[in-house]
Amino acid sequence: MIDSAGVILVWQVDPSSALRAGPVIEAFEWCARHGVPVVAALPALSPEGAPYDRILYGAFAFARAEVPAVRRFISPAGTHPASETERRVATALEQDAELTGLFACNASIPIGAWGGTVRVDLLCATHRIVVELDGPEHRAEPKFGNDRHRDYELLTAGYLVLRLTNEQVAADLSLVIEKVRAVIRLRRDANGS
Repeated sequence: MIDSAGVILVWQVDPSSALRAGPVIEAFEWCARHGVPVVAALPALSPEGAPYDRILYGAFAFARAEVPAVRRFISPAGTHPASETERRVATALEQDAELTGLFACNASIPIGAWGGTVRVDLLCATHRIVVELDGPEHRAEPKFGNDRHRDYELLTAGYLVLRLTNEQVAADLSLVIEKVRAVIRLRRDANGS
């Protein structure tokens, strides 16, 4: 005889496969017949009908609102900002009603025919816009020339690049955000979206 006083069966059922769920549901039913409490967790809604109809009466659904993938990362703007200037701009973008949720920090973008990628400061994947924030080191070679080549690669991959300086961010962050908003509107209006 089983002493069911201290036993609880907890199991995660794969609702996408009725064939694999069948034996687990039979185990649940055996436990229930023998007085063992059962907790089943289904990571997604199960199909209606057999074998799920045997266990779902009295079930509770716990659901979370779907969050876009770009919003599931470390910072509200996407991935981790690499500099204080990026953090300031990313925070301001997230606080702007029109721009919130559009940008990810330090995102990688595939470019070129050979499968290369570039990492950009801020990416709006929806409208294919890149915002680069440049410190003083970007004014001299080789960075200056490398930046122009990256801009070319991004342009030929379908991205519009807006370059702003760290000094512009420090002097007038609201003007920087207004420039980003203007580019978003330009791109959105051009694409009719």
